[in-house]
Formats: sequence, structure tokens, C-alpha cells
Amino acid sequence: MVGIQVIDQMQDAIRQGELVRWLFHPETRKPYVQVNETNEVKAIATRLVNVSVYDVLPQVQPDIEALMHHSIASTFNESPVYQHIQNIPGLNHLPNQLTEKLARDLSQSAYNNLVKALSDPVAAKLTSRLITNFRDVLEMELQKKHNIQEFQSLLIDMLEEIKINYVKGIADGGVEKILEEANQIHKIIHR
Repeated sequence: MVGIQVIDQMQDAIRQGELVRWLFHPETRKPYVQVNETNEVKAIATRLVNVSVYDVLPQVQPDIEALMHHSIASTFNESPVYQHIQNIPGLNHLPNQLTEKLARDLSQSAYNNLVKALSDPVAAKLTSRLITNFRDVLEMELQKKHNIQEFQSLLIDMLEEIKINYVKGIADGGVEKILEEANQIHKIIHR
């Protein structure tokens, strides 16, 4: 029951635009209780970037390379010079070899530059500026009415799915456990 009520309140808050106000107008937020000295949102974002760059990208590099190879080959195939080279005996394999090497070198170079950018102070400053500008433009676009409506609808539906699929697990966890956790949160807030 508690889980359903919490999710219903979250859905109502989204419908009433409170989430949008909270995200885009931080000056209207109530004082925020910090559990530790960590900005969790920033820490999560940093961790996601690091996992993406150091763990995910190396594993999907063959896919990136294949996409780059296809893009380069498509571009070259539109070039009359490239088409003529393919018709010259002995050189007909050269364009494909060139495309493969170019795709491999570009994808490896892009990855290496990305890794360097995370440790280079100038690149870090440029990256910070890019992130700031990206965030500002994204915020401006997200505030457009059609985007707000779509995200609100998606979030409300997602919460409905959580309610349907996972609240049973909350109920099975026992009311005593939930009350104990609520009591601990109450103690933290009223220190």
C-alpha cells in the first residue's frame, strides 16, 4: 500500500509539473538534506562517462569500426575517382583495403583522443564547456511543451509499470522494515 501510494504521489507530481519545476528551476526547491559530502548526480554522471569510455567503448569498437567502414565506403562509392580506381586491374582491391585501414585508424584515433581528453586539462576545459552548452541547449529543448508532455507521459507509464510489476515485492518485504527505514530517515532529517 505504501509503495502504491508513493508511486501515485510521484505520478501526480509529474502530471502537475512539479518534476519540471524541480529540474529546471532549482531556486524553487526546498532545502536539500545531504546525507554525505558527495553530489551523487555528478558522481553518477562521472562514473557513467568513465564506464562508457574505459569499459564499454573498447568492447563495441568493432561495431564502431564497421559503421565507419560502411560510411567511408558509401562516400567513396559516390566518388567517380574511386569508381575508376576499382576498374584498374591490380588496384581493384586497393580501395577496400584503404577503406578498412581508414575506418580502423579513425575509430582507434577517436577512442585514443577521447581517453586523452579525460586527463588533458585543456581538453577537460573544452569538454566542460561542451557539457555546459549541451546541458543548456538540452534544458531549453526539454522545456518545450511537446517534449515535456512526452516525458511526463513516459514517466507516468513507467511508474505505473513499476507499481504493477514490483509493488508486490515491496509488500512482501514487510511493513515493519519500511517503518524502520522511515524512522531512520526521520531521525536524519530532524538532527
